[in-house]
Amino acid sequence: MERIVTGCTVGRGPLDAIRAAEQNSAGGCAAAAEVEFPSAAAVAPQKARNSNRLLRNGAKVRRTDNAGLPKDLFSRSPQEGAPILQRYLDGLPANERYDALAPLVRKEWKWFCRAAPHLKFPEPKPLREGEPIRIGISISKLKYGGAERVMQQLADHFANKSNYRATIFLDAQWANSIDYPLDPSVKVVPVKKFLNWEEEMRKHPQDLIICPEHWLATNFQNAFLLKSLGIRVLLQERSSSDFFSPFGNLSEKFEHLTPLYSACDGMSCLSRSDLRKWQGQGTTNSIYLPNPPTFPVESVTPSPLDGKKILWVGRWNQNQKRPELALRAFAKVLKKIPDARLVMLGENGGPCRSHFLKCKSLIEDLGIGHAVEIAGFQKNLVPYYSSGALLLCTSRIEGFSMAVQEAKTFGLPVVSTAMPYLETLRHGCVQVPQGDADALAAAAIDLLQDDGKRKQLGAEARRDLLENFSESAAYGKYEALIGAILEGPDAVRELCARDAEEMDRSSA
Repeated sequence: MERIVTGCTVGRGPLDAIRAAEQNSAGGCAAAAEVEFPSAAAVAPQKARNSNRLLRNGAKVRRTDNAGLPKDLFSRSPQEGAPILQRYLDGLPANERYDALAPLVRKEWKWFCRAAPHLKFPEPKPLREGEPIRIGISISKLKYGGAERVMQQLADHFANKSNYRATIFLDAQWANSIDYPLDPSVKVVPVKKFLNWEEEMRKHPQDLIICPEHWLATNFQNAFLLKSLGIRVLLQERSSSDFFSPFGNLSEKFEHLTPLYSACDGMSCLSRSDLRKWQGQGTTNSIYLPNPPTFPVESVTPSPLDGKKILWVGRWNQNQKRPELALRAFAKVLKKIPDARLVMLGENGGPCRSHFLKCKSLIEDLGIGHAVEIAGFQKNLVPYYSSGALLLCTSRIEGFSMAVQEAKTFGLPVVSTAMPYLETLRHGCVQVPQGDADALAAAAIDLLQDDGKRKQLGAEARRDLLENFSESAAYGKYEALIGAILEGPDAVRELCARDAEEMDRSSA
């Protein structure tokens, strides 16, 4: 008898198990209660007597012994272990396979990533003739971040097209805390437990689900389990491939994710550099998909670029965004341009709070408090971008940088730490060495003191957005990929190969 750890109290005997499940369900445990249980034969009469109680209270008792599997299965290579697992699953009744698989995937998800090409997934269900295509998005929350904003925009786009229907599957704890308002026709499904996809797909069937949270292990568990149900899956790598969380290093990331990405119906990334790396690893179903713009580029009035207002936009995160680097650079700017101002926008609560407080102390130490405005998270950024003179980006790493894209929409030039792989930094930007506050300050001073250069670079930034990041271009690529996925693997590989060739020609 094995034990599933859920963070809820688990009893020892069958009756204790049932009581614990009921208590956890009644007490609002975040995950649907799962309990330790002996083999079905040993408790069948008792289980039958209590079935109504279990169903009424929402608790779910699962058989978790998996007695047909060798104890050392997951210490074996996926090539050796996958056929054993497949025979075991094939031998179970169809209605028991998912319950047997889900806890194993949760516990040994990295092994399952590597085993994906060696396992047999069900064929996707055919599309409903004459009915809209059902697009689902699995994401924890719609708060704070750029990826979350993009998913909101994507859901709205599909919801407003007659041949699509959009559903967002949100973590239940965040379902009532949405920073990015959705179109009323987008269905929002609060999910208490993301791994319980069998039930969710029964209630809310989908033709394809997008999984964009590359930084969470749950994202890959979800993808595998959805594939096990015959659901088409588009996995997204929304940061540079050099960013390897939740893996220990880059080689481990490629080792585990290349097989899973290849086994899914499609994989997208946010730069040509990343596309080359993933295709070089063998993911022939991968494609470059730029983020759609936050603001409709054609209808935005550019900033006049007057004044000396520098914008910094991002979470107050030391490891990635590095706001303290922006503060140190700005202190040097202020010595040369006393009327310069720095406006800092972005989430500074929650996990960012401790670093935010350190940065507030740094502002005092540097003596720049009179020239720094901390605006926090803002749902409406238009007043800030439309009055800014330039954007300062101090990130260590980005996948795309929505802040850079947004600033360029308003014709702001960008001074950034070097991330040469970023598509959004190819034009209208000045890149300086990573972590170099002196170089950041020098580039900002140069632009603030030279109106002609600042406006020329700003015009170049906006032209880049119009030519390469328009709404029609971004959404058009999404629809082309989804169409290919619905057609089948050969269509996906053909589309991805053709798109890679076109990108190589355009960058030559």
